[in-house]
Amino acid sequence: MEIVPVPGKALATSPITPNQLARKQAQEITFSPESIPIATSSGGEKNKFLETSFISTIIIEDIHKDNDPYEIATIYLNNHLHPSNNDKTREWYEAILLETESIILVHYLRMNTNIIAYSKFQIYKIISYKEWGMDLSKPRKLQREGFNNKYFQYSEYIEAWHNVFAFQNNNNSHKWLIQIKIPIKGEFPNWFKNWFQLWGSRTEILPPNIQTSQRKFIDYNNSDTRIDLHMYFMVLYQIPWIMKWSYQISDDYTNNWEYIPKLGRQVYIKWWDVYENKSLDPESIKIKRVPFSPLEAGISMTDYINKMRQ
Repeated sequence: MEIVPVPGKALATSPITPNQLARKQAQEITFSPESIPIATSSGGEKNKFLETSFISTIIIEDIHKDNDPYEIATIYLNNHLHPSNNDKTREWYEAILLETESIILVHYLRMNTNIIAYSKFQIYKIISYKEWGMDLSKPRKLQREGFNNKYFQYSEYIEAWHNVFAFQNNNNSHKWLIQIKIPIKGEFPNWFKNWFQLWGSRTEILPPNIQTSQRKFIDYNNSDTRIDLHMYFMVLYQIPWIMKWSYQISDDYTNNWEYIPKLGRQVYIKWWDVYENKSLDPESIKIKRVPFSPLEAGISMTDYINKMRQ
């Protein structure tokens, strides 16, 4: 792949609009020299990762359950993915998200090497069932060259949001800087809500001042428990977070025959320590309303659901 300038530098001198830049970058994966610090070097609580979701990948046999998970992965998986179809590589899933202009992806290279140190994953579009605009089983053609699989269905578009993260470096320490930059026009699809529950942030990683701002945001939205207000807080204010994962074997909580060991990814998240946004301080934040909330509409949940189905 071609080494190109860091996008932030190009943006300062480029005459094209942000939307044009997004479309341009979405056509090709960007590789840049390492330039933005993914974490600070100072110690302390704030730099610790929070353990969140365990994502089961594949069932393994009892003889392997006490082995090193990374060694087990080489037995059961093909480049971190289920070996059911070797043409569906991580790069193929990545290409789907790029071609649909769903994300902008920058892989930052370790200085003077071709080793990916970390990746920036910015979300610009989420295609809903309605927006797909055709029979969900009818495939779309992948225009990018170099892949044996030339078509993808909506279900594979959804899979891409998970399988694009199937990458590790030699130290098994790869990190993803994730940010959602989508204008909210309606409720997110359930599959994306599930994606955020697995890979997304949590209130616990936010600094105290931003947690206070989030409480103000939740209070303003009437503490509506029918929607994930933390997710919408992160989206409406475009707040980034850092995610990494490691292989683990599922714990045995039964201690009897019901336990079936599974190899999976344990997800960890943390606050991006160098991120500063004074407008998020409790004294400065402009509180936003979740635009489609049933409380905002002043209707019952039953009527709201029926309206969303129309």
